[in-house]
Formats: sequence, structure tokens, C-alpha cells
Amino acid sequence: MTIKLSSIKDLSTRYSYNQTTGIITDLQYNRPITTINTKGELYIQHTGKRLLAHRVAYYLHTGQEPSIVYHLDNNPANNVWDNLVHTDRAAISRKPELTNGARYDKRSNAWEASAYNKKRISLGYYADEDTARTVSNAYRAKHYYNNHIDITGITTIGGRTAESYL
Repeated sequence: MTIKLSSIKDLSTRYSYNQTTGIITDLQYNRPITTINTKGELYIQHTGKRLLAHRVAYYLHTGQEPSIVYHLDNNPANNVWDNLVHTDRAAISRKPELTNGARYDKRSNAWEASAYNKKRISLGYYADEDTARTVSNAYRAKHYYNNHIDITGITTIGGRTAESYL
């Protein structure tokens, strides 16, 4: 569930956003927002509600309430303006390339390959980001793009043949 943001006037008098560094500063206490939730996202506790910092950053920068703000580098704490993309669920389902298909999982100390098909699908854990991304691309080639992604020259991915993902 998405919590609606406060008015732009209310947020802009309390917080400032630096689009170059991605840092949101609490002007009342003159300190940056550093609280992170279990998903690795920065959040702001404001008027009794937890507001995700990337949504607040988008709101402060544009004055518009975002539906979904996506991090291009998949780092949920990186709120640099050039890393944020405003989209919606329909666009993500139509354009799965908005996700790079790999994320680092601290608990398993490995890269997880994933794809989306109405919900997130885990494709396994791999030692490096490139392998995880290749697995994700191979899966997406089969399920989204009718094999438009070229996997020529890739023989194995995570111990399986590249063709087995197709």
C-alpha cells in the first residue's frame, strides 16, 4: 500500500533534496536522512507516517506525486536524480528491461537473478552480477521477447547450458 505524501509546501519547508548527491536533509535538525528499512530503502518518519525517501525526492524535485519510482542501478538507497525513473506497474509489466535482472543479496553473499511476470520470480543465486544478469536476460528472452536477446557464445550459466533457460 502506498501512503500518500503530504503537501509539497509541507515537505519542502521541512526537507531539502540535493539531486546531485541524492541526499535528503531534515531542515529542522539540519541532518541527512539515514534511516533504512529492511528492503534497504531510506525512509522519512513524517507526521506519524513512514515516507520512502525516493518518493519524497521525486515529489520535492517535480512537485508531482509519483506512482512508482524505480532505481536504475537497483540500489534502493541511491536517490541521485539521474538514478530515479518514474513509472507505473503497467509500464514495468510491458517493459521488463526496466529491471536489470540482478541484485546483490547480503544474506546469501551472492547475486540473485530475477524477472517479473506479474510478481517477482527468483531465478537462482550466482557468484557474480554478470552471470545473474545473463540468466535473467535468457529467461526474459524466452518469456517476453520471443528470443530477441542474443546469447550466442554463452555456453553455461551457473552450471547449466544457456539453452536450458530458453
